[in-house]
Amino acid sequence: RPEDLTLHDDPTGGHEFEAVVDVVEPMGSISYVYLQPRQQDHEQTFIAETDGQRPISEGSEVYVEIPDDDVHLFDAQSGETIHQRKLDERAEVALEERMQTVSSSD
Repeated sequence: RPEDLTLHDDPTGGHEFEAVVDVVEPMGSISYVYLQPRQQDHEQTFIAETDGQRPISEGSEVYVEIPDDDVHLFDAQSGETIHQRKLDERAEVALEERMQTVSSSD
């Protein structure tokens, strides 16, 4: 989602990729920034939402960070999810209890 991406002027060492700013669409308090990844095997545009006060120029190079909890991977052939968001602790315990209940009823 656009609001989950963070733009940096320099690499941070996280999950990021280098991109070129294609279009900046000011929307008042926010801006939508259309990005073309620097290294890509296919044409793909990413959209990031930024603070509308942040100066950013079309053609500039930025590093796009994707937070760990917002990375979603899908199998290219089946479309099925490979990685889901981390379950919070309560959901994890409830799932474990449910699995034990199902296992013991067999």
